[in-house]
Amino acid sequence: HNNLHKETPPYQSMLNNLNRLIRINNRLGQKNHCTNIISRAMASYLKPKLKSMSYDDKEKFVKETIQSHAKGVLVFSKTYWPYASKGKKVVAKTGCKHTIIELDDCGEPRNGDIQKILAKITNIRTVPQIFIAGRSVGGGDDIERLHNKKKLIPMMKKAGIECKDK
Repeated sequence: HNNLHKETPPYQSMLNNLNRLIRINNRLGQKNHCTNIISRAMASYLKPKLKSMSYDDKEKFVKETIQSHAKGVLVFSKTYWPYASKGKKVVAKTGCKHTIIELDDCGEPRNGDIQKILAKITNIRTVPQIFIAGRSVGGGDDIERLHNKKKLIPMMKKAGIECKDK
């Protein structure tokens, strides 16, 4: 029997669907920027998938999610964490399209696999973890510092990310 058709890895189909949700979000409501509705839709989609994934597949998912945002802004966050709120507010001020993945809404426990994987990639154990054009720029304090020094929007524009500073 011919086995030419490879099964899509779980993280890849999840990433494809996540990117579909992001594209839908970008078409809705005069290009709303990662609204709570789409964020919750992502979380409800991701939650059962992440629970059933192996650590290795979660690692691939995180790395490929970061890579798939090479022309955008990606925030790994938690809904209840004040520093995460600070980082998300600064990103929102730039007016750029961005994606927020709320780890707690996705069913990730405190210091769960995704956060451990992010720590392995960035050497930062806390959230938010903010990526601009696939590169870690740190957390809430870091992004606020960049914004206050008027370096954040030029960094985004240099990476080809459209901003509408609010």
